Amino acid sequence: MKKIVSILFISAVCIILFINLPWKQALVFEEGRTKQQVAYLPMTDGDAFDIIFVHSIHLTDVTESYVVTGQQIEQKMIRFSQYGIGMPAEVHEGERYEYKDGMHHLYVNDVYFDSMNIRNGKTVSNHRLVVKRRGERERQLQFNDYFVPGDWYAVSIQKLSLWQLWRGVEMR
Repeated sequence: MKKIVSILFISAVCIILFINLPWKQALVFEEGRTKQQVAYLPMTDGDAFDIIFVHSIHLTDVTESYVVTGQQIEQKMIRFSQYGIGMPAEVHEGERYEYKDGMHHLYVNDVYFDSMNIRNGKTVSNHRLVVKRRGERERQLQFNDYFVPGDWYAVSIQKLSLWQLWRGVEMR
């Protein structure tokens, strides 16, 4: 009887450890105030994504491009059609500016984030996430399908456990 109890106890401990061991890398969206996971998107090193939002004043798309680099998010470029409040006004050392097809492109180097804060638009709520995973077709997801308009979220690269994957909402 003691042997059965011991085997059951060891099995339970192993299952709990297995379920809680972080192993799957993902782009994770957490509610800004509570840090509670809202959604995740599996991503590996080298995968890329864009965040497209409508500028609230001149009502045109602004695209920010990022690449997953280890456990960080590396910003690569900002693309916009009009200068305005919140838009870059100058090119700094190590950056490159290009104007093509009616769009301003600012390419940046060595800009890494452990975490970024993003507010889902409330007045103009049309944020999109363009997923560019290697070996897959590019696809676009609407923020409003996953997030409350007007709320803000902390975005980071994390390794999630099986338990976190089961509890969370995978962005598809």
